[in-house]
Amino acid sequence: MHLATIIVYVSSIVWIFPIFRQYNTRMFYFFLVLGLSDPLNLLSVLLLKVKPELLYSIAALLLFYSLNFRDHQKLKLSYTDLLVVVLFLFMTIFLSDLFYLTIAIHILILTRLFQIVIIPLHQKSEINIFYLVLVFYEISLLINLTILLSRTNAGILLFYITLAFQILIAVFFTIFKENNPRLLLKLKS
Repeated sequence: MHLATIIVYVSSIVWIFPIFRQYNTRMFYFFLVLGLSDPLNLLSVLLLKVKPELLYSIAALLLFYSLNFRDHQKLKLSYTDLLVVVLFLFMTIFLSDLFYLTIAIHILILTRLFQIVIIPLHQKSEINIFYLVLVFYEISLLINLTILLSRTNAGILLFYITLAFQILIAVFFTIFKENNPRLLLKLKS
């Protein structure tokens, strides 16, 4: 088995563990989608011959909405949410490469994560390292998607290096929850 294949399978397995660690946290649904998307995508591609871009774009949309969903809250869909879903469906039909759509959604996710980091920084002068690591993960994911679009040999090598880095991030999220006091940094005003 090639090293690249091993990295892909290890990554798919390792991202399942944060689901259990993040249970009953604000980010549980985010990690649930994140952890299940790779194994489901691998199974769908191998068994059903589904295009991986389609499943990754659907997972990206679910990740985006999971950032706004809380456990004890009813899911409220606004007209904007409905418009986004309709636009998403429209784009899946008419875009030739769905990785562009996935990149666009992950840019929205990154923007929302920046908001999650910046608001407590402004209001309480504190930074949660958990969310900073999540921002770095999203940035690495955007790099990976951009590399996939480049379709170069050097890009493929960088893709697997970045994927190996993401395995380390998965280990971090398997160890730490967002409410861990050691991850909260108070900044002096």
